[in-house]
Amino acid sequence: MLLINGEFLIIFKDVSTEKAEEIWKRILAVFNQINELENRSYIISVSNGIVDFNNKNSNHIDALIHEADKKIYEEKQILKSQVNSIKNI
Repeated sequence: MLLINGEFLIIFKDVSTEKAEEIWKRILAVFNQINELENRSYIISVSNGIVDFNNKNSNHIDALIHEADKKIYEEKQILKSQVNSIKNI
């Protein structure tokens, strides 16, 4: 589901947090491959915020999205400190 400003919500049914992290690593690998193979002056970066929903936990969907958004922001800050978004071509 597209939320806002290029943000997407992906819901995995019956998938553990560990499995979601594995899936994310595969998604990230595709973006890394695109950045390596395509001749652009910039790189494409993506961030994630994986949260676990448990039916026993009565978290409202908005609270889960807020928690994921916080994690995305934290990851973006780390990426910004580690990555130069302009490539030398």
